[in-house]
Amino acid sequence: MVGNGGPGVTALVMGGTDSLLPLPNIPLLEYAARFITPVHPGYTATFLETPSQFFPFTGLNSLTYDVSVAQGVTNLHTAIMAQLAAGNEVVVFGTSQSATIATFEMRYLQSLPAHLRPGLDELSFTLTGNPNRPDGGILTRFGFSIPQLGFTLSGATPADAYPTVDYAFQYDGVNDFPKYPLNVFATANAIAGILFLHSGLIALPPDLASGVVQPVSSPDVLTTYILLPSQDLPLLVPLRAIPLLGNPLADLIQPDLRVLVELGYDRTAHQDVPSPFGLFPDVDWAEVAADLQQGAVQGVNDALSGLGLPPPWQPALPRLF
Repeated sequence: MVGNGGPGVTALVMGGTDSLLPLPNIPLLEYAARFITPVHPGYTATFLETPSQFFPFTGLNSLTYDVSVAQGVTNLHTAIMAQLAAGNEVVVFGTSQSATIATFEMRYLQSLPAHLRPGLDELSFTLTGNPNRPDGGILTRFGFSIPQLGFTLSGATPADAYPTVDYAFQYDGVNDFPKYPLNVFATANAIAGILFLHSGLIALPPDLASGVVQPVSSPDVLTTYILLPSQDLPLLVPLRAIPLLGNPLADLIQPDLRVLVELGYDRTAHQDVPSPFGLFPDVDWAEVAADLQQGAVQGVNDALSGLGLPPPWQPALPRLF
């Protein structure tokens, strides 16, 4: 049992692709608890096994992504129905590939006649690192398939199926891929986010208090979208690994680099509306120039502070994000 709420609530916890599990140094159930507990303070956690494979990244003999997801959907649906038949409320936790599994299960349940669907008070979802996030999910940004790999970019998670909380990690390219991928700074940073953030090489904050609730198109949408800010740009992780001077150099360029990276996003977009990639953002270049000027000052302050030296400009300017 996790938390201190009443009995009868079961959390079906699924992991991600084997080689890409978030935070592999933290047990999956403990990881999931951080996201489930704020909405469901008491529940019984059950690990639900899914194939969690992605040919060829999990081995040359492994299942393709599409087949792995399809088998996972079968496992999830069977488990949901069994728990509901036992009289339990069900919370489904999906992360990375298993968020895609949850997406397909939602679509399937929506296709059923009303009398065969679980009620809104019986079933809910908690998702992290969701590649099908309507705005930012990499499987939503691009609409194509790679038959040779058995990999289909499968579109958006329904926003109006069941009560859902969808947590995205800023700059993780799996769930926060740029709207404007021609911005090479944003795209390179998102790819670095997949390597360093999505894979768990960068630790998450100990709590979710910093999460930003993002806008939706209607108050009737059943999904709450929360963005967890990234203190540092994943693109600068290799630079920070250089002894002595790596961190100060990264601190120096990060504020201005963040301005350029953010030009690849539309942070005002309704998160429940599927958003494919675009070509060029509508940019106020005077505002960008002002932000870059502010970022240059902030970068010098941060770099000197990291070296234990007093910044030349006091007080320090506010953070850009």
